[in-house]
Amino acid sequence: MNHKTKVLVLGGVIIDNYYLVEKYANKGTDQIIKESFKRIGGCAVNVAFTLKNLNVLPLIVSKIGSGPNGNFVKEYLDSYDFCQSCIQIDEEKDSGFSICIIDSAGERTFYTKKGCEGDFTDSLLLDKATNDIEYIYLTGYYLLNHQVFDLLCAKLTRLVNKGAKLVFDPGPLIGEVDNQTLKKILSITNIITPNQKEAIIMEKRQGILDFKKWAFKNFPIEKIVLKKGDGGVSLYTKYAEPTNYRSYTVDTIDTTGAGDSFAGGVLYGVINGLSNREILMYAQACGALTTTHMGPHLSFTLKDIKNLINKEGDSIVR
Repeated sequence: MNHKTKVLVLGGVIIDNYYLVEKYANKGTDQIIKESFKRIGGCAVNVAFTLKNLNVLPLIVSKIGSGPNGNFVKEYLDSYDFCQSCIQIDEEKDSGFSICIIDSAGERTFYTKKGCEGDFTDSLLLDKATNDIEYIYLTGYYLLNHQVFDLLCAKLTRLVNKGAKLVFDPGPLIGEVDNQTLKKILSITNIITPNQKEAIIMEKRQGILDFKKWAFKNFPIEKIVLKKGDGGVSLYTKYAEPTNYRSYTVDTIDTTGAGDSFAGGVLYGVINGLSNREILMYAQACGALTTTHMGPHLSFTLKDIKNLINKEGDSIVR
């Protein structure tokens, strides 16, 4: 494996305020909170943590606030020795936060207050930090700030034209991204990883019947990784039959960050030239393992991932 591979990870780093409940309250009623605590979360740090676990070097691209939230984020990144060459402190704003409500089944609902993490400036991606970038991860959350999108798209286009591969994860708020913004991002995307709901949202927004056919016909997309929840996952390419893979059975306590960890597993597989089936095996294992922990990411090793895959009955030969 190439330990020197760098991945730009664009997305927010925020505070997740957790509230554990037995069940969700009906509108206008009350519900007891069993436990509360806070974690560092956000798509960028969740994906970056998984990549770091798998011995890939992530470069988080994000602004961090100068208030109490931002200070907590900065201390966390320092404590885990994340490279911060593409991180800036915003002297005027604080980092955002999410309220994360989790029921007894491990399902979660988010309410997010945006901070400076969605802002983008030219100096976040200086040439000296991005000259040897081979892969880029972008979350749909980063497309919600329309004021900076043209600058962001120009920077990413330049990196893609120099040979970098862009992996785009639409995210649950993709319905709030306007059509032209989505098309511009897809025009430089190599791999896209939506879930079924996100694919349907994009179909409705674009007025099309089949997102996969539309994407392969109109954009330079090489792989579409479609997450189907309990129904497993499918990887599509333009000309071959899809590769299907099952979901893993684990003791789930929190689904927060599972999709981000899954994306990290996809990146690992692509970086290392794995087959489509192997990419899905590693991605499913990363996502499943994350759900066994209370929080949006956790420390694990490549050996842990291989052990889970072997436990599921698939032999790892690499």
